Amino acid sequence: MTERERQILALLRDDPTLSAAAIARRLKTSAAAVAVHVSALRQQGEIMGRGYVLKPAGQVVVIGGANMDLKCRAEAPLVPRTSNPGRVTAMVGGVACNIARNLARLGVPTSLFTVVGQDEFGERILREARAAGTDLSMTVMSARPTGTYVALLDGDGDLAAAISAMDLMEELTPERIGLRASTLRQARMVVADCNLSEAALLRLAELCAGAKVPLAVDAVSTRKAERLRPLLKARLPVHLMALNRDEAAILAAGKVRSEADLKRAAQVLHEMNVIHVLIGLGSRGTYAASAAEQALVAPLPATLADATGGGDAALAGAIHALLQQQTLAEAARWGQAAAALTVSVPETVNPALSPAALQAMLKRRSRRASRRDRAA
Repeated sequence: MTERERQILALLRDDPTLSAAAIARRLKTSAAAVAVHVSALRQQGEIMGRGYVLKPAGQVVVIGGANMDLKCRAEAPLVPRTSNPGRVTAMVGGVACNIARNLARLGVPTSLFTVVGQDEFGERILREARAAGTDLSMTVMSARPTGTYVALLDGDGDLAAAISAMDLMEELTPERIGLRASTLRQARMVVADCNLSEAALLRLAELCAGAKVPLAVDAVSTRKAERLRPLLKARLPVHLMALNRDEAAILAAGKVRSEADLKRAAQVLHEMNVIHVLIGLGSRGTYAASAAEQALVAPLPATLADATGGGDAALAGAIHALLQQQTLAEAARWGQAAAALTVSVPETVNPALSPAALQAMLKRRSRRASRRDRAA
């Protein structure tokens, strides 16, 4: 979707009775140009039928992992192959669950499509997701144990290693996704993580493509990113893909170290029908790329308490901004603000995250650090 199409769509959401001439006056363009953009929006499925009947906004459906995070943090620099003094905490986690809770706290109507066990961990996941405002009507209950994720953190709170035990995700099959097709077709956006199987991701992408529902994907890890290959090979549309350097290197078949490498990797993904690409660069921020823009977005200053969940918050913040018709570069900035708020607290999802908190962080950023961003 172009920037002009976003502007027209925003005007029509506020007032669907606007004529092409009225839209043209507001945007200082011609009615003929508006008609071309409206035609493109019809082809994209954003405007349906005669007149300006807009596609229902609906919920954002987040599908993927929900598990209990066991965080093991060393009190000093981590020494491998020996015992390290530290502390262990148990918190609700899972990429999809974290994204869903962040979106709900940001005021986005969100439904979580995941699977949990009928055990103490499962009950806690449901309780905390519900407390964040997440709709759980799509969540599946299983007789198997709830998934767990063990993160080993060094003395500074950075992730040193992790192990996930998420066999339960096998129950989110292509067939089960197909049973929820009617709900998914009405979604405002579908967000998936690569805890889904290769077949499930492919089925989901096919369903979203047929319904013209934007699909966002989190690669999760280098091993799980491989599950995206059939989807990318088929050139099924992906509205937004979030990944790190290593995951980008795997999917774009080449090293991703320099700025030139970032551009090349993004271009490879664009050629496979990925519209927007966000590549996390750790302490360097985010590289954001679409056909219309490329930018290196600097991180916001934050006192690190725990890095776990920062990437999930960054994606949720970016999605929130895109739903507000922001540009991709601006969406990356919103994501960096959400990440800064998250890594500054020990919780995986900051309980104080809200649109007001995000806006306050963005205001501080605009006064202090916007000059650190630059066009790539």
